[in-house]
Amino acid sequence: MKKKIINIFEYIILGILGIIIIFNVIMFILGYTPIVVVSGSMEPEIYTGSLMYYQRIDEEEVYDAIDIGETIIYKNFSNIYVTHEIINIDEKNDEIITKSIIPGSMEDDPITASQVIGIYGFSIPVIGYIVNFIGNIYFIMSLLIVSIIIYLSYLLSKTIREGKQKSNNN
Repeated sequence: MKKKIINIFEYIILGILGIIIIFNVIMFILGYTPIVVVSGSMEPEIYTGSLMYYQRIDEEEVYDAIDIGETIIYKNFSNIYVTHEIINIDEKNDEIITKSIIPGSMEDDPITASQVIGIYGFSIPVIGYIVNFIGNIYFIMSLLIVSIIIYLSYLLSKTIREGKQKSNNN
């Protein structure tokens, strides 16, 4: 019975991992890139800790692809990814004005088409926290150490069982 429960648990984990891999491959094929949302400037549309997917656009295509009211992802002058809503577009002067959707927020400094990374597609709340946690080096090292301990425990218990069986047969 215990072995059946472990097998079911393994199949569930493998199934979830399979679904995640298939989903991300499909998103990649459709041109979507994931990024973790780290601020609340777009709440309640996009929550902090969400895994957000955006569609990448090339600099040459920016002005054809964007419109006022759309949410874009761009790199600001400090090289930080920002997700804000477009409030004005001046293609002639290569200026795009964006701002947070928080009431009373001020508009951002103008950006250029070369700073635009993509257009917001959709987000999955909370998953970003998990992605950040899993990507943490301490989590990876802990997982590796726990996996090694479990494997060594399995080998030790197997050796002990085999030793008991040999002594019972003699």
